Amino acid sequence: MPNEYNQQEPVSARKIQEILSDLLRLSIGKYPFPRLMQEFLTLLVSFPWLEVQPKGVLFLVDENNPQRLILTAHHNVAKPILSQCADLPLGRCLCGRAALRKEIVFMNQINNQHENCCDNLSPHGHYCIPIKSADDTILGVFTLYTQAGVERRPEIEAILQTAAAAVAGMIRLHRCETDRLESEKSYQAITNAAADAIIMLGNRGRITFWNPAAEAIFGYSHAEAIGNVLHDLIVPGNYASAYKSALPSFFKTGRGRLFDQTIEVSGKHKDGHKIPIELSLSRLQIKNKWCAIGIIRDITARKIANQEKDRLNQHLQQSHRLEALGTLAGGIAHDFNNITASILGFAEIVQESLPSNSQPHEDLGHIISAAKRGKDITRQLLTFIRQTDQAKSPIHIQPLIKETLALIRASIPANIDIRTSITPTTAYIVASPAQIHQMLINLCTNASRAIGGQSGVININLEVVDITPTSTKIPPGLPPGNYAKLTVSDTVSGITKEVLEHIFEPFFTTNSQGEGTGLGLSITHGIITDLNGIITVDSQPGHGSSFDVYMPTCQKQGTKPDTSQPPHITGGNRRILIVEDETSLAEITARHLKKAGYKITIKANGNVALKSFKDTPNSFDLILTDQVMAQMSGTEMAGKILKIQPDIPIIIMTGTLNKSLLQKAQDIGVKKVIIKPISIGELCSAIDESLRH
Repeated sequence: MPNEYNQQEPVSARKIQEILSDLLRLSIGKYPFPRLMQEFLTLLVSFPWLEVQPKGVLFLVDENNPQRLILTAHHNVAKPILSQCADLPLGRCLCGRAALRKEIVFMNQINNQHENCCDNLSPHGHYCIPIKSADDTILGVFTLYTQAGVERRPEIEAILQTAAAAVAGMIRLHRCETDRLESEKSYQAITNAAADAIIMLGNRGRITFWNPAAEAIFGYSHAEAIGNVLHDLIVPGNYASAYKSALPSFFKTGRGRLFDQTIEVSGKHKDGHKIPIELSLSRLQIKNKWCAIGIIRDITARKIANQEKDRLNQHLQQSHRLEALGTLAGGIAHDFNNITASILGFAEIVQESLPSNSQPHEDLGHIISAAKRGKDITRQLLTFIRQTDQAKSPIHIQPLIKETLALIRASIPANIDIRTSITPTTAYIVASPAQIHQMLINLCTNASRAIGGQSGVININLEVVDITPTSTKIPPGLPPGNYAKLTVSDTVSGITKEVLEHIFEPFFTTNSQGEGTGLGLSITHGIITDLNGIITVDSQPGHGSSFDVYMPTCQKQGTKPDTSQPPHITGGNRRILIVEDETSLAEITARHLKKAGYKITIKANGNVALKSFKDTPNSFDLILTDQVMAQMSGTEMAGKILKIQPDIPIIIMTGTLNKSLLQKAQDIGVKKVIIKPISIGELCSAIDESLRH
């Protein structure tokens, strides 16, 4: 059965149609009567959503003695019960009472109403469904087992009554072959209720049966279909030769390779469009002539659903890879920060001990400069993977573009030349540096992948433009005003019209598998929209592509940054507990702070530091702790310490600052959170400020 029936849900009209379709397949099969009853019972207990166990029995009224029921079919029932119930009087036990009363008998437990019973039966219940003919004559009863204690459900009884009506039709058809009218009515009722198309093909290849579902699926009415050649109506041209060659052989021998299986093919609608269908073929002989019956299900919705499911699964996997990459980058940045901080710290200490005009002093300066460049790269990496919103403020865009280009050059292949034209006119926009970084990197990466392995040029231009109502070539939706216009163009094959229509859609990509995620341009579009800007694309196949970004400018605000050196700070014998699991970083921090006049105690992890504080809580004036440590994080340790001494200042150092960490630190009462690596002057300023407040 289809997977959707594996979960309990209200019985829908579609489920009723499906069970009727299956009953129809059964009824038109060429089975001996006992097997037909057995197949009917086996079919019913196979539907999980009927809430029945896979066991049951079916009785028919003895035609020679209408007061007795004869066991005709059974499925997974214990042999002692079969022996007791082989011949059952009407009115005895649950099955006999259902037949006598001509109404459903429901019981959700074993009790004294089970006259026919045996030892060691597991608890269970029953639906006993009378099988009645159209004139209310009792023909038999079928009983399905349920779990003990299950509640009676009217909708289940309704479907079982429908099944009883269907099997009643089968019984009458086999018992009263001369009463064709009643049989035809039952047959017609079932086929009319079926969700699947049922088509019968006579021995001349013409349609002899066409149910309402066939009308709905293929668009031809019953009158239009009956008597016409099937091939002319619903068989697509690509199947024509195979169909025509197989048909004469089938009519002669009754054989064909597509019978007794379910296949997926295409059908042709009246308006000419193709329909994906599921086809099951069976055969029967009428007056010694072979006929074919096709049960056809329109699987258009299933195909669309499967395609959408596959697409969403691919996108989910891409998102997971992005998330994993961000986590990996964050971890690398944290470790690299610690390494950079150690290099900077020890190099600065050694440099301070050397004469300023000596070669070693100069060499150490180069080491310090290289470490600071590593520090800047790490901070840029953290900016790109940060998942929190960035605070926007007026920023000078020219140096930010140049800074980002310096980072991009390292990742662009050598076969690609980057050419820039940056206007000297000062331009400020309201944005966060991270947004500009990511936008430019995404656009350049897109151009680089478009160029691929061939030689090419990426042109990056920045200019300030004034858009007025009389300006020409104004992008749609762009209001008049002053804008910083950033253009990123390439010199390769360009983009087709079909691709341009989807270029900013999430996960849309023309790259090969494993090359990109399809998110770059959609993220870029989102950033520009957030900046109240507009992005346009101009591309023609064979002439390259050009992305124009318009960002509204603003007036410069605020004051110039303070570039003065931090004041010399002395510790005044204040006692600081340093908690850091990176030994070299802890040592260099301690040496700097001791030199500044602080008394230092070092602990290698949060557990040891917490125990030390509990033992002597008045031994420290401030706690300086790393955030990411094994066993216990900095915030977890800080929270426990602040419960012991709420007024002690705590500073958390972290290589990866995000909104959730800031919020958590604020919630537990931490005074400051600072980003590593940090200069000794900045660190002493943070310590002094925390101690004063």
